[in-house]
Amino acid sequence: MADLDIALLRTFVSVVESGGFTRAGDRVHRTQSTVSQQVKKLEEQIGRQVLLRGVRGVELTEDGERLLAYARRILALNDEARQLFAEDVPELVRIGVPEDYAIEELPLLLGRFARRHPSARLEVRCALSVQLEAEVEAGELDIALFKRLGPAPAAAGVWRDALNWVAADEATPEQLPVLPLVVFNQGCIYRAHAVHVLESQRRAWRVAYTSPNLAGVLAAVRAGLGVSVLSDSALAPGLRRLGAAEGLPPLPDSQLVLQARSRLGPAAEAALELLRDSLDARQRAVAGRAAAPLAPA
Repeated sequence: MADLDIALLRTFVSVVESGGFTRAGDRVHRTQSTVSQQVKKLEEQIGRQVLLRGVRGVELTEDGERLLAYARRILALNDEARQLFAEDVPELVRIGVPEDYAIEELPLLLGRFARRHPSARLEVRCALSVQLEAEVEAGELDIALFKRLGPAPAAAGVWRDALNWVAADEATPEQLPVLPLVVFNQGCIYRAHAVHVLESQRRAWRVAYTSPNLAGVLAAVRAGLGVSVLSDSALAPGLRRLGAAEGLPPLPDSQLVLQARSRLGPAAEAALELLRDSLDARQRAVAGRAAAPLAPA
């Protein structure tokens, strides 16, 4: 005998409890003919007739009465198991952040989040800002932190992050006739803007070093390989700011934008709040050291 079909058992119990095929159809959201067909299929499965159809409705046969007790137990266990695992399904929280923020801040935040929400499941993506902005707008991320030049969209939070030309303390690459640039990969908004303002100034330039991450950019600049564009929050000892005195054009402020989907689960809301608090603290720290020298301590 084939395994009993849960859906057929549920229809059978509904017919018995409601007293007829039409009322059972309303309970299981099926037409009367579909309910009748399902009962017939159940009878074919077990090789016994379970219901007698008459002018007064339906009656259980002896085999139907025996089956009813088992059917109710099977359905009760099935529903109990479904409820158990429905309650334990972890909330998936998808977060996208720029690489430099992931290195500096994210591990501590994720640890704090995991302790407070042990059942949540996190997916963290590090990518260029243009990708992160597009992915949160497309619903592929629940929360995204990205950098932006110019006006920011409606967002959960926006923080100013000024841009700077920087070079190593012990090197003067800005004095070379062709300015060597240390930049992130293609698609980085800082790289694109640096090239744009140099072109508008008719300043000769070349890409001397490319890195997909902040650690690589910082190492190359400190080694004297060239000039880079970094935000206030990414500045580090061993670097010096450059400007008009070195013949470099002014740079606009960038913005850190925290954006989220319109509807978030409780764990995602908590993650959003943690990120917002972290960025508020980061902004205060950056403002406090903005005027400080970048020479090694």
